[in-house]
Amino acid sequence: MPSSRVDRSGGFSPIHIQGHQVEMRLDMDSVAVRRNGIEFRSATPMPVWREMTVEFSMGSMEGPIKCNGIVVSCSGDKYIGYAVCMLFLSLAPSAEQQWCQFVESRLA
Repeated sequence: MPSSRVDRSGGFSPIHIQGHQVEMRLDMDSVAVRRNGIEFRSATPMPVWREMTVEFSMGSMEGPIKCNGIVVSCSGDKYIGYAVCMLFLSLAPSAEQQWCQFVESRLA
């Protein structure tokens, strides 16, 4: 799996993550993008295997992209916060193409 860097370009609007009793808005400065998901920090732990909805938008898109994701890892503690890894479960083909182009541009 290729490595990536934290996006500091400001090309993304904040990410909105929503699940059962959890709703978060994250700045892209605090999110590491991956080809198949995202990694971010959270002040509260999230149960592994919880399905959540992720909404994000890029400056070049007309509207936000919504997709489902699943938390595959959550490590840390209440003092330093939690590192959460989320994989995308479903992206429309056009949205997947835009996401992959964005990730590849960040890896270059």
